[in-house]
Amino acid sequence: MIKANRILLFSDSYGLPILLQSIPEELIIGVVIASIRINDKVKIEVILKDTNIPIFVQPAFKNGESYNVFNSKLKEIKPELIICSSYSMLIRQDVFNLVRGRAYNVHYSLLPLNRGPNPVQWALIKGEEKTGITIHQMHTTIDTGPIAFQLSVEISEDDTWVSLLDKLTMVSEGFLKKRIPYLINKQVELIKQDEWKASTNVRLTPDSPLIDFNKMTDLEIYNLIRGQVKPLKGAYLISDTNRVYINEFTNLTEIQNLRLKYE
Repeated sequence: MIKANRILLFSDSYGLPILLQSIPEELIIGVVIASIRINDKVKIEVILKDTNIPIFVQPAFKNGESYNVFNSKLKEIKPELIICSSYSMLIRQDVFNLVRGRAYNVHYSLLPLNRGPNPVQWALIKGEEKTGITIHQMHTTIDTGPIAFQLSVEISEDDTWVSLLDKLTMVSEGFLKKRIPYLINKQVELIKQDEWKASTNVRLTPDSPLIDFNKMTDLEIYNLIRGQVKPLKGAYLISDTNRVYINEFTNLTEIQNLRLKYE
């Protein structure tokens, strides 16, 4: 059996600790973090402080020479496998070529559903009954590569995005410990995603979670609110040209009262 002995991780301070539990430290040759979240570097340094694992920062491709230097550094360390989790920048084909396509991403949805950003929030906003964790081969188009492994997680009626993320985090620890060795040992059978079932989400912004009483049912408002509770700023409604934010879990009866008060 030929296994990958040189693994390069792309992650952040949320995803990295989970990956480190699943991969022998001696196989990890570096951690790449996104330049658009450079403030996360301090947390990454703390996580890696008792290791000899180097940190690389991916610059934007438009930054020309900086990106070329980054790419050259990755070539020098000769990765054999890339594993990505909770990463916020597009990884280009030139990087995938370094590992001959052996690049895999951990995505918190049941792909092909909820491709793209904020999959946990979107699963709630859409009123879905289950979500999950998918390990898929990476392509240059986000979350479209064939599926290696998948695990389903039920969504409770009273879940918020915080409690759902906690569920996914807890489940992912055991799931990745069990499945990543298959990636390392090249024991993967890939299944193409069904494009007929695919859905792709846009990134949620502070302007996204607008409550529109005229267009939304109570259930749709309920789902929007629980997908935006604190520490996010919350869903909001417009009252006398002002925004009124709701960032606490709100049941259907309370939403009926909101409708009576503000509609």
